[in-house]
Amino acid sequence: MVHHDHEHEYSVDTIRRSTTGKPDDVLKKVLVANRGEIAIRVFRSAHELAMKTVALFSYEDRLSMHRYK
Repeated sequence: MVHHDHEHEYSVDTIRRSTTGKPDDVLKKVLVANRGEIAIRVFRSAHELAMKTVALFSYEDRLSMHRYK
């Protein structure tokens, strides 16, 4: 059985509407300590919310796609 909790929808539009616009009310930067598709999705959402992003990566992952996103 799948339970949908509509009180806690976290879409980009919901987050945009829920902020009051005060500087202290808005998250400005997000650090992603992951790689691959998950990191790319987080970066895409952060970009849509006009947030800065920081990626952690190892020397071996220096050419990975998530680093460039």
